[in-house]
Amino acid sequence: DRLLLILAIAYLLLCGVGLIAKQQFRPSAWCSTNRENECSIYTIGLIMLQRIDATASQAFAAVLRLSEAVSPKWGESALVVSDPHHG
Repeated sequence: DRLLLILAIAYLLLCGVGLIAKQQFRPSAWCSTNRENECSIYTIGLIMLQRIDATASQAFAAVLRLSEAVSPKWGESALVVSDPHHG
């Protein structure tokens, strides 16, 4: 149980680092292209971990902000799919 908790925390921290990196750098810093959304925030966090000067609380805060921003939209796609009047 503790190992899963540690892995979950590490995953969230790396995602937070990835979110911070997306704010501070262009995609070419972690990818061979400048196109957005070529890598997941987890992958960006892994690649940029040594280049980002962020605390654990900053990384968690970035994940929390993203969660709060997308939470009102949860379930919308399921509603659209099940709507028989939707084109």
